[in-house]
Amino acid sequence: GENLEICGVSSKGLGAETMVRGHAKQVAQEKNAKKQAALRKQNRDKGAADSSKTKKNLTCKICFVSMIGEKALRDHYAGKHDGKELKMSDYGL
Repeated sequence: GENLEICGVSSKGLGAETMVRGHAKQVAQEKNAKKQAALRKQNRDKGAADSSKTKKNLTCKICFVSMIGEKALRDHYAGKHDGKELKMSDYGL
C-alpha cells in the first residue's frame, strides 16, 4: 500500500503498534485477574480457618435471643432465666 506521512508521523506502523499494546494490555489484565482470584481464594481459606477460633453465634433455646460466645449465654441465663439450668450440651459446647 501507500505510505502516508502527515506532520512527520508515518501511518505505516501505527496500526501494528496499537494492536501489540492492546494485546499486551489484555494479557496483563488476564494475569492480574488470575492473581486477584488467587488472593481472594487464599483470604477466603484463611478466613475459614480463623472462624473456628472466633466465638460461636448462639441462640437462647428459651427466648430465641441471639448472642455471641459462651460467656454471653451464661450471663443471659443468669439475668433473664434465673432458676433455669443452663445445659451447655444443648448448645453443642
